Parts: sequence; structure tokens; C-alpha cells
Amino acid sequence: AVVSTQSTGKTEGEVRVYDVFCTGHRASIRFIFIQVYIVTAVICALGNGVIPAVLSYACLPYGPTTYHLATELSLLANPLACFAAFFVACKNPRILDALCVFAVCIAGILIHTATLSPTPWLVGTNTGSAVIILLCVMWTSCISYIKVCVASILQKYGENALLWCGVVTQLGSCCGAVIIFIINTTVKPFTPC
Repeated sequence: AVVSTQSTGKTEGEVRVYDVFCTGHRASIRFIFIQVYIVTAVICALGNGVIPAVLSYACLPYGPTTYHLATELSLLANPLACFAAFFVACKNPRILDALCVFAVCIAGILIHTATLSPTPWLVGTNTGSAVIILLCVMWTSCISYIKVCVASILQKYGENALLWCGVVTQLGSCCGAVIIFIINTTVKPFTPC
């Protein structure tokens, strides 16, 4: 539990990220910070940079209705996953790592499907449409849940840890956007339908 002190305005459990990496803090805390920040960077690079750029290539070959359902149901899944994290919050970084690997696998399938555009697997079938909608909803649910759980883990270390989580979020998002921009403009792996 974090208890606020009147005289300093700091919390007793507050840890400065600089101190964790540059002074003699326990290695276990340093490992937790590295682990959680890497998960955040990867999830944000994919979720805010790569997947939004390729989602139309992955969904539109199945039709405008499939694309509409994938985006709308994903928008609905986001707050539901965040709300679920309040009741079943994961505070174990190893489980978050496993969820991150699962999310990266889903992202890989979505990216691969986008590269197969305009004729991805199971195109023109209800099964293909259902699978791509399910993948989009699972992707959004997974990254939303991970982001809330990361914030709940870092919350006990104080404002500074959450501030650096925001910095890592922005850096990851920027890197993902720059990488997919370079890939889209040079290699052009995605063909519009």
C-alpha cells in the first residue's frame, strides 16, 4: 500500500526510475521495470503504429461489412477489456509477457493476412470473415487488458514510474509508426483491394 506523507508530498512506495537503473536498487525491481516497459513498447508499437496501418488491408478483402464489424466490435472490446482488468487484474509480469507473446502472434496473423490482400485466406467465405473479426476483437481486448495491467503494476511504484510508462508508450508508438511508414513506402507489401 502506498501511503502519502504530508511533509514531502511523496509516497512511501515511490521509486524514481532513474534511481532504479543508475543506483543500487534491487535487481528484481530493475528486472520488473525493464520487463514491463518492453511489453509496453512492443504493444504500443503494434497497437498504435503497425496494426492501424494494415488493418484495412487485412479486413477489406472480406467485404465492407466485415471491416465495419471488425472495427466496431474492436471499439467495443476496448472498454470491456479495461473494465474486466479492474476485477481480474494481472500483477504478474511473467503472465503479462505470455499475454504479450499471444498479442504479437495475433498481430503477426493480421499482418500476414494484410500482405495477402486482395486475396487472403478464406476470402469470400463466412468463415474467413468470422475469423478476421474474431482476431481483431481478440487483438484489441488483449492489448487493452495488458495496458491496464501494466499501469496497475507500476502504480505501486509511484508517479515517476507511470510518467516513464507514458514516455515508453509514446516512443513505442512512434517507432511502430515510423517502421510501418518506411515499409509501406519502400517495400510496398500491401496491395489495396
